[in-house]
Formats: sequence, structure tokens, C-alpha cells
Amino acid sequence: MPCVNLVLTSATAMVAGVKTERQCHELFGSGRIAGLRFKPGGFHPFYSRPVASIRNLEFPSEMLHPSLTTGWVQSLMSSDDFSTMANTLFDTITRLPTRRAPKTVLVEQILKRCWHQPELPIAAIAESSAMSVRTLEALFHDAVGVSLVWIRRQIRAISAMRVDSADSGWAEIAQQLGYSDQAHLTNQFRQVVGVPPGTFFRKYKS
Repeated sequence: MPCVNLVLTSATAMVAGVKTERQCHELFGSGRIAGLRFKPGGFHPFYSRPVASIRNLEFPSEMLHPSLTTGWVQSLMSSDDFSTMANTLFDTITRLPTRRAPKTVLVEQILKRCWHQPELPIAAIAESSAMSVRTLEALFHDAVGVSLVWIRRQIRAISAMRVDSADSGWAEIAQQLGYSDQAHLTNQFRQVVGVPPGTFFRKYKS
């Protein structure tokens, strides 16, 4: 899902932009890790540039705010009480200065609509949100970090995973989810999941 994360280890903290590519980070040895996930659109008020500018990128927390130093990370992560550590982390972030008004509620409303009606085309989503397609695209580029087209592709693939293919044929499922045809569903499902829907259901849903 389209979330920016603050990822902490025992000595460092990194801001990780929304990931649209498969990535792997190897962890070894002993230590502690923690993370704070911003809601879609929730990182935008703290960042001076469009959130899309850090898509698939990471940068040290100190670049977000000078107070988020290595010393701060080490002090935070050395706490023996995880609950205290989590509350301190949350309080620290919520007290950071913001550069613009949050649009989290608007983004959540749009995403909720996408989840409940994955068949809706982008134009219909924009119209129901009282904005143009161009304005909708700009909102998600600046505030969320990825396009609504990309998010909708993930949502529809996940929705397809939840359908019982034994009760409905793939052509019918494609129609229910707003795909142009079965081939469209198959191609986009493969892009998101890595395998065609038939292969996925045989391997993971049997």
C-alpha cells in the first residue's frame, strides 16, 4: 500500500518512500528494529517536496528534521520498554513542524471508495470527489507519492485474490472488477502478484 515509512535500527533511522518495486534488505547479527508507517498522504505535511520525489528511495531521518539525529535514534532504541519507545517515537514525529495542511482525510475517503468499488474508473472517482482527473492525479502525486492508477491496480488485484474463482469464471470476475476483459485482468494481476491468477489460485488457494 502507498505508505511512507520511518525505519529504525539500533543506530540509524531512514525514511523510506512508497515502494512500487520489489526490494530486499538483508538483516543479520543481533539488534533491534522498529518502524513507523505514515497513513497514505500522512507524510506530506512534513515534507517540502512532492512525496513522489522519494518514491522507491530512502534517506536519513536527519534530512527530514535536524533533531532526528543518530544520537536520538540510539537513545530511543536503547529503551528496555517497547511501549515507552513506541510512544516516544510517535510523540516526536507528531511534534515535528509541518509545512502544509494535511490531506489525509480526503485521500482516505478516495481510497475507501476504491476498495468498496474497485470497478469504478478513474474519471468516476474524480467526479464523485468533486475534482477533475488532472487535479486527482496531482493530489496523489504530491501528497501520496504514487498515482491513483497504480494504487487502483493493486486494489483490484487484491480484490481478485479474494474472489472464489470456483463460483465465478475469470471473465465474470474481470467484469465485476471493471477490467476491459479477462486478458486485461490476467496481465495486471501478473504485474502486481508476479504470476497469473490461475497459477496463484492453484498454488496458494488450494
